[in-house]
Amino acid sequence: MKEILDPTDYSELSGYALTLAHKFTRQSGAEIFALKVTQTAADALFTKDGQLIDSGDYDMESIRKDMDESKTAIEGWAEKYQIPVKTVVRTGKLTEQVLHCIKKEQPDLVVMGTHGLHGLRELIADSVTEQLVRESSVPVLSLKCDRSDLEIKNIVLASRFEKASSR
Repeated sequence: MKEILDPTDYSELSGYALTLAHKFTRQSGAEIFALKVTQTAADALFTKDGQLIDSGDYDMESIRKDMDESKTAIEGWAEKYQIPVKTVVRTGKLTEQVLHCIKKEQPDLVVMGTHGLHGLRELIADSVTEQLVRESSVPVLSLKCDRSDLEIKNIVLASRFEKASSR
């Protein structure tokens, strides 16, 4: 394993995911990419590479400022856990940008915290994590609680043993 992607919102759950990802890196020597996606207007347009197109309809300076602040926040967040990460900041729709980052960075694993959906919301909407699990070309490990006590010895990745996806 060479790279682990850790999408973050700086929450406690994201910290748990970072801690677990760090456990993987200690055994494998992998590098962690911490990804923060800043939100944009719903009608924002992007290039095929996932870059925001400056159409003059929104304040690009404000978006750039948010991205710079997010980069600083990721670095501070990772420093709080004393875990080295490479920072990746994107702007746009969360699921799309995480999938784009997976395609571009080609991590071996995605580790992320999830709140999950419950009740009626679960019936009518997908969580970001559920969408990523379905659409990701790499395994996604999600957790809802602190697993810092988890001792990792072996990992089994389930598969249907179908032909590799073209994504």
